[in-house]
Amino acid sequence: MLVGPAAAQDIQVESLGPVDPFSIGVLAQSQGGLPESLWNGTTGALAREAIARAPANSGSPAVNTLIAKALLSGGEPPEGGDGAVLAMQRMEALIAAGFAAEAATLSSRTPDISERGDLAEAQARGHLLSGDLPAACRTAEILREGRDAEFWLRLRAVCLASEGETARADLTAQLARQAGRNEQFERAYALALLGEAPDENVETADPLVFATAVQVGAIIAPPANAPRAMLVTPLPGAAPEDAALYQTDAARIGLATPQEAAAAYEAVESPDVDDELGWLDAALDAGPGVREAWLYQLALEPAAAPEVRAQAIAASLESADGPAAFILAARTLAPALRLLPPDAGRNDALLFAVASAGAGDAPLARRWRDLATQPPTVPVAQDSGAPVPLGVRPPWESPEPADLAAADALIALWGESPEAGASRLDDEGDPRIRFIDAIVLDALGKSAEPELRLRLLRGEGGEGERADANVLLAMEVAAESGALAETALLAAAAMGQGPATIAPADLSRVVRALDEAGLGEDARNAGLEAMIAARQ
Repeated sequence: MLVGPAAAQDIQVESLGPVDPFSIGVLAQSQGGLPESLWNGTTGALAREAIARAPANSGSPAVNTLIAKALLSGGEPPEGGDGAVLAMQRMEALIAAGFAAEAATLSSRTPDISERGDLAEAQARGHLLSGDLPAACRTAEILREGRDAEFWLRLRAVCLASEGETARADLTAQLARQAGRNEQFERAYALALLGEAPDENVETADPLVFATAVQVGAIIAPPANAPRAMLVTPLPGAAPEDAALYQTDAARIGLATPQEAAAAYEAVESPDVDDELGWLDAALDAGPGVREAWLYQLALEPAAAPEVRAQAIAASLESADGPAAFILAARTLAPALRLLPPDAGRNDALLFAVASAGAGDAPLARRWRDLATQPPTVPVAQDSGAPVPLGVRPPWESPEPADLAAADALIALWGESPEAGASRLDDEGDPRIRFIDAIVLDALGKSAEPELRLRLLRGEGGEGERADANVLLAMEVAAESGALAETALLAAAAMGQGPATIAPADLSRVVRALDEAGLGEDARNAGLEAMIAARQ
């Protein structure tokens, strides 16, 4: 090794080029993000087309998770792409999908954003849709290019008014009005000048009005057509009960994690009752958000009787409205299912097996499934029709073979005993369940029934909207090429509002492509959503 002056003569200094704004990411691989090679095999033109097809306002956690993975992960940009154009398109797609706060965070890490009015505006809108007016004001303050654009004049006028700079605010507002009168700006400006919550609730779908209303502490009632992020973002200073509702709604559709929902549940004050049965009754009578929080708390309350904890888990799962809600309940309650003594949950063992599979815990699901077939080891009540006392199990009945097969299929989704989960099409039980199970398991290589191929050729066995044939074909080619982000976005586009809404033949192609591309977890989650939907 050379040292000293001789070494210095051999050193070549190269200046680093500018950082491509599309290479920035905020979702690490350890958090579920894609590797830095996510755009390998994709050109800039293909990336633009794939991002343009990212669904907006999807109610599916599987779809929204794919969008987040593709657009929040960082890495080498696609070949031949304009990084600034792609970065702007990515921001717009994230905001439309509901990831406004994440989009704002992403843009804050983008270099030279103060000189890019378009990217800075997207960042400011992300902050506004998240109810964070001060952050949007900071973006407006550092902007160097395009400061006189209408958007920035309106935002700065509201910012100055909220800071008590009335004279400067009025001057800036007059400049903004020269571009044309805007009713929503006038509403936001009036709220900022007021500086306190108005007497009436603020109903708005406008980001600037929304963020200003949050700033003054107004009670906000966004209409149903408001941007997605506005409907699911916990507002600053929100009561724990309201935060639990927001986090439930967000986590149900994949805009927050089950862990974030569980943390919100823990922050809600427990009901003021004398005993655990009163707790259960209060939870069942509570509204959304509080109901999920109190049932979650009771399910994990170590001092509660195991039978009551089991009832809380079962009640939460049974009250879930739709596959996304059931999967969220299953994933937040998985720790409670692991702690529950077997005999306490015996009568709901098959439901708990399905929930454990919904949480992706195949060993736990297998344990509950096997328990459902075993007679109880504690005394049972006589079948008198009278209410069953706490701690005494009602008469035990062996599950129907079709119900066991349906549980086995869900367990097989996660690789546990696939031979038991083949879900033959000629088994007893609901034919819709059997068909969707066979479709998904076959796509994952866990079942290959000739009868399934015959029914697919005949177009039998399932309902749903047909996905765009061009999108499906491009998705499959991308999967064969190992183009991860492109495959994820096109799979999301093919599913639209969710895997349960598309035709089974198209679902098969989506699951198969995701698995082939190396996105096996996403493939299983898409299949899971469709399988749970068939059971409800």
